[in-house]
Amino acid sequence: MKAKTLVFLLFFAAIVNSYAQQDNDEDTNYEETNYSVLCLIYEQKPLFVDCKNLGWDKQFQCFEEQLEKHIKSHFRYPKKALEEGIQDRVVVDFTVQIDGTVEILKITGTDKELKAVARSVIESLPRLIPGKKRGKPIAVKFSCPINFKLTND
Repeated sequence: MKAKTLVFLLFFAAIVNSYAQQDNDEDTNYEETNYSVLCLIYEQKPLFVDCKNLGWDKQFQCFEEQLEKHIKSHFRYPKKALEEGIQDRVVVDFTVQIDGTVEILKITGTDKELKAVARSVIESLPRLIPGKKRGKPIAVKFSCPINFKLTND
């Protein structure tokens, strides 16, 4: 029973961490306030422009595909890390702001160069369509793991 409870709590924590949001419930201009509240309910997640005309059920999959495509096209393994055979899993926590820009919150990993590359890849994301709650833009937090793994090719 304890093992099942622990697994459930770990699973729930992972979901909350990956898709948590910041929300401002005030009816004031969102750009004039820095106040935000962690919220798990939203009407629309942030979107890449290419995903906006898809149905709601396809938008999440499109977002994931576009994010993966962006990471693959902007990913460059650092020369020094490549020469030294350094591999790592770097997790970038970031927020898509109400204007669609990306703000890095935290980067977790063991190698400085790999963390710098992960930062660069996420910072180079194009301006996104912000998430919405009650028809108003909200900041949405994401957690994006990037695996730096060498192959024998």
